[in-house]
Amino acid sequence: MATKEDVATKEDVATVARFDAVTIVTSERYRQYANLLDTILDPNTEYSHEEIQEILDNELKRPVKVEINQ
Repeated sequence: MATKEDVATKEDVATVARFDAVTIVTSERYRQYANLLDTILDPNTEYSHEEIQEILDNELKRPVKVEINQ
């Protein structure tokens, strides 16, 4: 039998806003990360703000490798 908490959780999941990659990349909120997100996000997938933030956190923690042409 489902409890009130279970029902509320299912309703909350259903109301989470999701956006496609084009909407995210062109949004004002993610403007400074547009180039990074454009290369990472799958154009056929929709993402929530929490998922986008997790992706950004993971990518921005990666070390930068410097290559010098010789």
